Amino acid sequence: MLRKTMLLALALAALTACEEADSSVVLAVCNPILDDLDPGIGPVDGGTQVTVNGLFVATDLGVRDVTVFVGGAEAEVTGAFRGSGCTNCDACVAEALRCAECERVCRGDASWTDPDTEEHFAPEVCEEWISFVTPEAVEAGSADILVSNAHGSSQELSFEYED
Repeated sequence: MLRKTMLLALALAALTACEEADSSVVLAVCNPILDDLDPGIGPVDGGTQVTVNGLFVATDLGVRDVTVFVGGAEAEVTGAFRGSGCTNCDACVAEALRCAECERVCRGDASWTDPDTEEHFAPEVCEEWISFVTPEAVEAGSADILVSNAHGSSQELSFEYED
């Protein structure tokens, strides 16, 4: 219960897409970017297996590092995947500390050279997804999906519960 409360507090903080942590060492936190989900609709009694694709949604720790809430209720995370094409993406985020530029590198859209270090990051497609089982809903309707992990939190998609 304490873990749920802490995660909900984190979710309500509404973190931005890229935020620097307050510490003596500058760290970038590239929050999860949710692209799409499949399926996007299911019964109010829950039990729908859903897959969310995006960036910064899975970490090297896999399902142990991902928490998903659907309409405020915690979902059971059943899988997490990071493709082999995430090396330059990870290096960009760790070294450059600029999430917007790294997002373009991670999506394979463009290369980028850090103006501070002159390190060059070649584009590569980093495929990531997580899967979860929807919890039971109180009523039919739209429910926001919140994904939290070591990178931060993101709430960009919704799931439609139907009777």
